[in-house]
Amino acid sequence: MTNVDTDYRIVVFSSGCVSLPLITYLHGSKQLAGVVVSDRAETDTNQLLLNLKHMNVATKKYIADNDESMAIFFQQVKANIGFVFSFPHRISSSIINQLGVALFNLHASALPLYRGKSPIFWQIKNRVKSSAICLIALHGEDEQLWDSGPIVWQQPLPINERDTLMSLTTEVALLAPQLVQQFLQQLAAGRIEAKPQQSLSLLNTQVTAPAPSAADLAVDWLSMTASEICALARAANPSLGGAGLRWRNTAIGLLQGTVVCHESYGVQPSTVLCVGEPEGLIVTTIDGAIRIDVVNLSEGVFSGLAFAERFGLGAGMAFCESL
Repeated sequence: MTNVDTDYRIVVFSSGCVSLPLITYLHGSKQLAGVVVSDRAETDTNQLLLNLKHMNVATKKYIADNDESMAIFFQQVKANIGFVFSFPHRISSSIINQLGVALFNLHASALPLYRGKSPIFWQIKNRVKSSAICLIALHGEDEQLWDSGPIVWQQPLPINERDTLMSLTTEVALLAPQLVQQFLQQLAAGRIEAKPQQSLSLLNTQVTAPAPSAADLAVDWLSMTASEICALARAANPSLGGAGLRWRNTAIGLLQGTVVCHESYGVQPSTVLCVGEPEGLIVTTIDGAIRIDVVNLSEGVFSGLAFAERFGLGAGMAFCESL
């Protein structure tokens, strides 16, 4: 990557290590002014802070309703432009207005589709094949329109049918430096045109991406197809613990499943059809069957077959206890 010849002094707002490729690039190109991190005591945030300390990067913990301290930090590091990447807090208009150029939010969906905190989860769950990474301008006046502001840059994001929540998140993280570099080059040349987002009503959809609830993560054997169950497993793998199953009152996370062609013998969905080599653990669904490849529970991570053999799951038994 070539350096952008500008006077940009960039501050990054982030809460986790997903932003490290972008931060590392900006630091190496001498454009990074500092990083504002979430004040939440989370493992990923703490790991980010350790990396920033090792890189000797100026940092500031975000404190809500304390715009004055943020203004002092911006002045100290001479920040004049910012990027938001995986940051849980809404940033006030007064803070945005203190940046000389603007603040831009990086969002992993083809906006206006999948606005919200968890676009990657919902796109994998809904088996989206082609998406985008967007940069949204956050001027002071659109503080309440966090994911609805004008799009200033966009690039395609293909989604592989084998992608998991983590693999696609990593892909977005690795693409972020190139996206920001190209945007800054065009911004410096005066070639950026902000484009208002389309209305969801005009697209005849209300697809959004809120943080998934326990109900969103649960497998419903009576309504979900084999493909839908496998997609949910990938969407929740690994950080959300997998798609939710239950066996003998024990919560189990399905991290990976595979649609298979297998006779269902007319039994109800969630019934175990086969346990053994070479088939593995095969379970019926409303439209066919899936192989339970990898599961996660308090005792550890198991292959489907190892789980069945260890915990006594046999043919004819059902995962869904309500059946």
